[in-house]
This record gives sequence, structure tokens and C-alpha cells, in this order.
Amino acid sequence: MSLCLLLPFSTWTRALVEHPWRRSYHKRRLAEWQRPENNASFCAHTLTDKSPATRTSLLLHLVDISIVDYLLANMDRHHYEYFHQLGEESNLIMLDNGKGLGRWDRNEPSILAPLFQCCLIRRSTLHKLYLLSPNANAHADSLKGLNSLDSVDQNDPADPDLLKALHRRDTLVPTARSGDSLSTGATLGQLLAFSLRSDPLSRDAPILHAGHLRAIDERVAFVIRVVEGDCAGRMQVIS
Repeated sequence: MSLCLLLPFSTWTRALVEHPWRRSYHKRRLAEWQRPENNASFCAHTLTDKSPATRTSLLLHLVDISIVDYLLANMDRHHYEYFHQLGEESNLIMLDNGKGLGRWDRNEPSILAPLFQCCLIRRSTLHKLYLLSPNANAHADSLKGLNSLDSVDQNDPADPDLLKALHRRDTLVPTARSGDSLSTGATLGQLLAFSLRSDPLSRDAPILHAGHLRAIDERVAFVIRVVEGDCAGRMQVIS
């Protein structure tokens, strides 16, 4: 984020776009996507002014953003940005994450609306969710299945040695640490906890508390349940 803000505006200009899944906080004036009668059809009528390739690319970016926002518990994603020079098919810019990492005791599934209303996900995103899941050993077959897809991205294969390690996860990751290095197969919460050990403020004023770390792991597992449950039989995994 800081790198984006430091780029000279005379060279790199940003476009500000209203998020299609912008939330309404008014009890009697819900956003279109929030209306129960539109749950199954909203995605099909979204971004239809774009070319098929641009629309698919944008939807995949928005699904990725929704997953990150859900992990952070950030309900306030009202806009997204991109660089004019790179076009809408480039990676989107996520600024203003001020409402993220607040209450760890409350999850808001509606943040994932782009995922469960569109039922599509980037293969590399699903791959990483499986690897960082608290139940990663149970997803070893799913990881193998991702590797067998015709559209596999050869630059992002599932490491066979890592698949074996996932089966040994319970013995490899009792505390997510082995000496001064992180054990293979750590969850996202454990990775964050490990990375914060080098933060000089973490002892007296930690950025993330234990509750945050537990909640993030629970949310990773929930996203996978949406993919395998709510979108079962309809999910499109796209490379």
C-alpha cells in the first residue's frame, strides 16, 4: 500500500471504482446484492458492461479481495482502485483497511458474497487456503485434485513433499515452531504469530491478540466450507 502511495501521480494515476458489493448499513434500504431475492442472480448481472475476459478477471480479483476482507473482518470495502496505465485486468489496489482486525469474536459471512454468489475462485487462492487451513491434512486429496486440473498453472504446483508433510501435520506442528524456524504446514494464524515475534512492540502492545489468530484460522476453514459446501457442484476453479 505504501509503495502505491509513493508513486508519482504524474506517472501513475489511479482510478477509483465503486465496489459492486458495496454494503448498505440502512435497515430498510439494502444494497441490491443484500436482498435475499437477488442472492442467486446478482452476480450474473454484475459487470456485464465489460468484455468476458475483463469481467472474469475482475470477478476473480473481487473474490480474492472478499476472502482477505473476511479474514480481516473488514466489512467496509466500498471502493477499489487500479492504475490507469495497467487497466482493469491488472491487480486491484486495496486501500483503506481501517475496519479490519477489530472484533475477533464476530464473523460476518456476508463479506464473502462475491464468492458464494459467483461461485468462482482462482486456483492459486484455493491452493493457498488448503495449505493454510487448520485441517490441511484432510485436504491433501483436494490439493492433488487441483494439480490434476487441465488448466493447472505450472508455475504454482503443489509440492509432493509438502502433500506428504500435510499428512504428518499433527506431529510437525504442535506449537508451529521448531527451534528458530517455522515447522512445515503451519496455519495462517501460526504464521502470523511467528512473524510478529520480531516486532519489538509485540510483547507490550501486540498488534494481534491470541483471539485474532484463532479467529483467522477459523475463517480460513469457513471459506473452504463455502467453496466445498455452498458452491458444491457449481464452483469454477480458474487458473
